[in-house]
Amino acid sequence: MQTDMETAVKGMWVMIWEALVHLCTAAALWLSGEAGRVAVAGGAGAIIRWWASEKKNLRNGVVQTLSGGLVATYMWPLVFGMLNFFIPALGKDPETIAASAFVAGMMGISIAKIALALVESYARQHQPPQDGGRNG
Repeated sequence: MQTDMETAVKGMWVMIWEALVHLCTAAALWLSGEAGRVAVAGGAGAIIRWWASEKKNLRNGVVQTLSGGLVATYMWPLVFGMLNFFIPALGKDPETIAASAFVAGMMGISIAKIALALVESYARQHQPPQDGGRNG
């Protein structure tokens, strides 16, 4: 005979297991969709970039993989446009989108650094004068 506490604990584990199954199913569905393919391709490009770099450590690899997937999610249309400019016969099919995301992922850290430098430069140019505007 089970006590109320044992029944509650068993019910809790069943709920945790069901939530885990739902989460894994949702992740698998997302990864198999278009957005997941783009993010995975970008992450793969970033892994290749990290593997070819001189400073290889696990932390940099994880950061570059995540940033490559994130940058590829938003930047693949730009890369596709550049590729399509040079190779006009490219069609906008899933393989070409994934290839564009891969290239965007490889360039991910560089794109992020360039974007950050542009924002910092803009902020420096539009910063109010330090002397309160007394010298001009």
